[in-house]
Amino acid sequence: MNELNCDKIMDSLFSDGNYLDEYLIDNRNFNKLLEYIKMNCDKLILKFIDGVEIFGTYVYGLGKANMFISDPYYFNRFKEILNDDPYPGTLNLKIEKIYKNLILFLKNFQNIVIKGDKDHGAVFIYNCKIFDEKCLLIFPEKSKYLDIIEIVSSKKLSEYYKMKIGEKYKIYIYINFK
Repeated sequence: MNELNCDKIMDSLFSDGNYLDEYLIDNRNFNKLLEYIKMNCDKLILKFIDGVEIFGTYVYGLGKANMFISDPYYFNRFKEILNDDPYPGTLNLKIEKIYKNLILFLKNFQNIVIKGDKDHGAVFIYNCKIFDEKCLLIFPEKSKYLDIIEIVSSKKLSEYYKMKIGEKYKIYIYINFK
């Protein structure tokens, strides 16, 4: 885990190759965001500790997570992090456009990482909660999703909570740091 501090946040959001400014076409808005983060960095860190609330619409996935999570390489690591066996699949939520910068930030700020090797891609992991269930928000390195987030849990959340395709759900994302 990385230590979270204001310099790390600024580097993650505004470093070369991040392309955050592509999402903020109006340069005045980009400068306003930069100034806001500089002035409120400590509050932002506390927000990540408390959990950042986002919404996503429940959608079907591609069905590939079963093989991915069942692979012993990933299964054992997910089990260690969850303190339980992971369900062999992910819950998929299509995020709203307003959350894309946050997701971009998360992908640049590596929290928990399952390192890749010659056969396996890396997975970047964040603790999250949905329905007060401890879960893992994952970003597989080789994922094709751009606006879909994947959640790993010890149970099949969609059945357990009778979720409906096309409905919005709230999750809280946490960044752990020393």
